[in-house]
Amino acid sequence: MAEQENKPAANPEQPAVDSNQPGAVAAGTNEPQKQPVKEFTAKQVAERIKIYSLLIGGYLVPVLILSYIFASQAEWYAVKRLPELAACVSPDKQPVAKEGHEWMFFWRKPTFPILRGTLEFAPDVKANNNEQARIRSQFQELLARTRHHGSALSKLFGIYTSSIVMTGVTSAVAAILLLFITASGWNQAHNYAKAIFLVAVATGGYFIAFPKIFLLDENLSANREHYLAYIALADEVCSYVATGEGHILINPASPAGTGSNQQGQSKNVPTQQEQKGNLPVPSASSVQEIARQRHVESADFIAYMDYELAHWNAVAVGFDPSKNPDFRKVFDDWLKTK
Repeated sequence: MAEQENKPAANPEQPAVDSNQPGAVAAGTNEPQKQPVKEFTAKQVAERIKIYSLLIGGYLVPVLILSYIFASQAEWYAVKRLPELAACVSPDKQPVAKEGHEWMFFWRKPTFPILRGTLEFAPDVKANNNEQARIRSQFQELLARTRHHGSALSKLFGIYTSSIVMTGVTSAVAAILLLFITASGWNQAHNYAKAIFLVAVATGGYFIAFPKIFLLDENLSANREHYLAYIALADEVCSYVATGEGHILINPASPAGTGSNQQGQSKNVPTQQEQKGNLPVPSASSVQEIARQRHVESADFIAYMDYELAHWNAVAVGFDPSKNPDFRKVFDDWLKTK
């Protein structure tokens, strides 16, 4: 008689373990069985890369076009309005786009017009040929600096406007996609929706960070201050050659001063410590004082204009690369929650 084997009886109440389901526990072990990794062929990988590239490109191209259009519209507006503030000068060439039709020429780069002005010396202004030539040279330098800061101001205004508008657009797209993703859950959501959502979040983060990276608030304020200051100085030159009245420098440390007459309305120029912002001031051993007088000598007025040109001489541009969005930190923080 054959010897009977001792086998454990099967428990009919214990369900069979399906090894194909995620988290299934293998027989005789306490560890869940890992899901098999799905392998893709090189052709399938290339197809997926192509699909996602077209998908992301189909989102980014309209976003970049809209961003350029908004920036161009704002820059067109600034280029047309800023030269109107210059009183005694006129634009040499008007912008090519017609009023209200800038959107039709968004691909054309707005160019700040060249400012022109002529100086006619009144008979009461006693200035020789060399002094007149120097005043004209200073006036042309004022116009060139006015155009420099006006062009920078219009460009920064366009970038700032585009950043604000596109922040709202990309945030709205990300919010709509997030609504559909949360309705079905992240794991069950379509991969295309998740891909566009991540790209929308990234682009929205950069649009939010642009004003901080390029210090648009500070740069706009500095260029606006310089622009208005140069316009005021150009107007003063026009007034001086017409009336002979203008400002001169007076040094309190010197009893005689630098002008022929120290009577008149005066004001103090702030020192390096008192100056607000990052505007440079010329190095001087004492505080300069400016007085407005009638019948100013041409040499004194030229010295005053040289002082003002040196005082406002600055390139009002700054950056802060530390404000770049740190997506690596966001990803690391997200991993810690898992």
